[in-house]
Amino acid sequence: REHLGVEVSATIYGVTWTVTIGDIDGFTSRKLSLPGSSSDHAQTPHYSAASVTGDVDIRARFLTDWSSPASFGGIISKRGTGDTGEWLFQFDGSGNIRLTRFSSGSALDWTSTVSANTVFSAGQTGWVRVTHDVDDGGGQNVATFFTSLDGVTYTQLGDAVFRSGTYTATATTNPVSVGAARSNGNAPMNGEAFAAQVHNGIDGT
Repeated sequence: REHLGVEVSATIYGVTWTVTIGDIDGFTSRKLSLPGSSSDHAQTPHYSAASVTGDVDIRARFLTDWSSPASFGGIISKRGTGDTGEWLFQFDGSGNIRLTRFSSGSALDWTSTVSANTVFSAGQTGWVRVTHDVDDGGGQNVATFFTSLDGVTYTQLGDAVFRSGTYTATATTNPVSVGAARSNGNAPMNGEAFAAQVHNGIDGT
């Protein structure tokens, strides 16, 4: 299992920000401001290490109004403008957190059974996480959601979400976006992002 350690930099309105994918150190003094506009997200071109088609472990640390997050606001994604990509981590319209994966142009969702606002209060910084085991050995695949205050100790959020059958995403050359659900900035996030991690494999190292 591979642990990604890719540092991505970009300039938005003259301000340079840095997001390190796969390394939780050094995030306290760095952040990406996400005011909720489709033009205010960050993106890096496709790189092969981010094309996770099997087990995936996605984590993000950010500040938002947990009681009323942006509807379908994208946290981090590797998705094009349609239903092509490997993974998407976002809020749904009710404030739950959702994983979407894509296979041969079709999207499939796994949504937390409990909202993150039961853990975090408005304006609080916290970690959210999802793991997707594409083959649990019993003929199913399962997504499990978590929250954390420190990015070290995670507490499961609600029940694990099972779907029948194993799952394999289709590899693409779509970019990685932070703060939006699609590569064109659709469904932007509103808040501040401090960390975005993608692990190839659950607890990948």
